[in-house]
Order: sequence, then C-alpha cells, then structure tokens
Amino acid sequence: MYFAFIDESGTPNLEDKESKFYVLAAVIMKDLGLNFLHSASESLKQNIWKIVRSESDPKKYPPKFEIHMDDINGRRKLYQNLKDNVDEWFKVVSKVYELISHLYIKIICAVIVKEDFKNAGKENVEKWAFELLVEKINRYIEFDSTNKDDRGLLVLDSVDIKADVEKREQIIEFMETGTGHGWDEYPERIINFPFIVDSEVYNGLQLVDAVVYLVRWHLRKVYKINPKAFFHEYSEDLMKTIAPKFHGYPNITTDTIKFFPTDIGKVPLEFWNVFKK
Repeated sequence: MYFAFIDESGTPNLEDKESKFYVLAAVIMKDLGLNFLHSASESLKQNIWKIVRSESDPKKYPPKFEIHMDDINGRRKLYQNLKDNVDEWFKVVSKVYELISHLYIKIICAVIVKEDFKNAGKENVEKWAFELLVEKINRYIEFDSTNKDDRGLLVLDSVDIKADVEKREQIIEFMETGTGHGWDEYPERIINFPFIVDSEVYNGLQLVDAVVYLVRWHLRKVYKINPKAFFHEYSEDLMKTIAPKFHGYPNITTDTIKFFPTDIGKVPLEFWNVFKK
C-alpha cells in the first residue's frame, strides 16, 4: 500500500497578484516506511525544540509543536525565539530538509501558473491542480508497484467539514469520470476515500508542507518575484538537498513536475538546474 501526503502552497485565487503560482505536492511512500517517518520526525522535532525553546519552556516539546515552514521562516508562534538569529534559523531549516532527503519517498508536484491559467479561460485552480496531481500519483503507483493489487491512500490536511467533503466528492468523481481532459484516464490505483486529518497530529503532512513551501519559493526566486526576499538566498541549496527525492531524478518529466497550462520548456532553466547531478 502507498501513502500520498498532499499539501498546497500559494492561493488558488486568480486575482491574487501576490501569488503567481499555486503549487500542490505529494510525498509518496510505501506503508513499510511509516514507522520510520514518524519516529524520525518525532526525533527531529525534539532536536528543533532544543534550539527554539526558551529557558522557561518544558524540555519536551508541546503537543501542538508542528514543523510548519511558514511559522519557521516568519519566526512566529513556537518559533518566535529564533528572532533575527540567522544561524539558529538555518540549523532548524537544514534539519528539516536533511530528514526529507533521507526518507524512502518520492515527490510529485502540480504547478498552476495562474496568469497562463486565466488567459486560457480556465477556472477552479484547486480542482485542476488536484486532478493533475492525482493523475500523476496513480501513474507513479502503476510504474513502481509489482503488485497489481497495490493501492494509494491520499492523506490530506483537514480544512473544515465543507472543504473535506468536497475533496472526497472530487475523488469519487475522478473514479467515475476520469482525470483526463480529452482522453480517458482513471485513477484506478487510488483508494476513493481519502484520509483527512489535522496536520498537527500527522508528521507526513508536516513534511510535505516543507516540500511544497520550498518548491514555490524556488519558483519565486527563478521568476524574480520579490528578489530581495530573505529566503531566496537559501532556496536553491535546500532544493538541491531534496532534489534526488523527486520521481525520475535527474530526468524530471511532466509525470514528476507538471506545469499547467505553461509548457515545461518555457520554465527558466535556473529552475531545472537543481536537478542536475
């Protein structure tokens, strides 16, 4: 059995000029690796807590302590003690991506370039991204598995009851009508009822949050969006750390990173340089 942890970065709002890309990523692994993922993640969080805790905080990290890149880079919530200490911040971030680089996983992404999407007359960014990603996950399982009965369970971060129900309904729709646009393709290797849970209690969702966050920030760097942003200085090296975990590395195709509707060849070469050995 395969588990596909899924998360997003950027907003699906086509009018949001601050968010050029909507990125959806999946970290895929077999069930045999779950125990290691969770034990290694718990150890990582304990090590990070030693860096970010204050002297008055308990030695054991609190129940709601989560690996969340937006909080880490913003030095918010339980990461606020990092403040302007770049060395300590980098220790934390490096530990997160080093762990990801040692997991038995594969990474797949769908990237909606919103300007092109809007110009093409498309609507519903979230639905398109989800269809494209589920399609790629299904293809990966067909490629990787030697057992025709293997299936993939999609693990999603809970938003609210309404959004969670919509995601379940989308997957059922994919199973009935297919994910292809103009061709017949059905995600027959995907379990049609996703596991939706709060990311605070599931480490796989916390790690895919770090992956999708980094992919989007690397895109922002190569497209020179907010060129003075602090994180740009580090995003390329961090991407190189996890690049071998992308499916097909170093020969990345549209079954690994799908840009839509932008042609993959139009993406700046700087983006692809991180995947060169």
